[in-house]
Amino acid sequence: MKLTTISDTIFKLRVKPSRELSTSEKLLVSKDSEFDVVSIEAAPEQCLKVTLRSPIGLQSERVWYVLRDHVALLGNEPNNNPSEEDDPELPQDYPNGFAVPGYPYRFYLPDPVLQGGTFTWAEVTKNGQRMPTSKAVVDNILQMADTMQDIRELFGDRPIKVMSWYRSPRANKQVGGSARSFHLTGGAVDFCVSGVTPAEVQQRLGPWWGAQGGLASGSSFTHIDNRGYRARWHYSR
Repeated sequence: MKLTTISDTIFKLRVKPSRELSTSEKLLVSKDSEFDVVSIEAAPEQCLKVTLRSPIGLQSERVWYVLRDHVALLGNEPNNNPSEEDDPELPQDYPNGFAVPGYPYRFYLPDPVLQGGTFTWAEVTKNGQRMPTSKAVVDNILQMADTMQDIRELFGDRPIKVMSWYRSPRANKQVGGSARSFHLTGGAVDFCVSGVTPAEVQQRLGPWWGAQGGLASGSSFTHIDNRGYRARWHYSR
């Protein structure tokens, strides 16, 4: 994976205003610079904590903080090449509905996730086989359902087929997803738009989704997630 700067920015050794840092604790980095990345994670004050493969700066440091809107992560993670999930799993029977963490009422698989929406709990849970395990997961599902409604509108209400939404750790491993996949949090969806290639979907959504999260495409689906910083890649299949 590579981190590229999309504007001139400052790499910092601490999450502090630049004026409070010494010269050795900050580094001016110009636009379009690229660095090999070992890991990246959210940090306070709209920053990312980035671990670089090679040290840079006066102190030869590898761990830096940078504003998330100033960078983009390019390239796929190692061992992240999920298989197409086109064949539906056998539906789980919930004749009396089912509960989800943090909500007092019951849901049914055919119900839309959002009132008046298009996407259903059956699509989120792979027909009831993958049930959310925490309120945080449910909250991410609700957020992504709203995002998916926006995407449907952006493509003129073309039908959208959900290939994969929430995954349990077991299901994620079975399909070949990354160990840090945002499907595990309910914050990612793999989908296809009727009549539009996955690559074109990714390209058209790029400026709109911006630094809100990740976008990727494979041969048969587009991936979107809500990680909170810009990430772009392509799957090998």
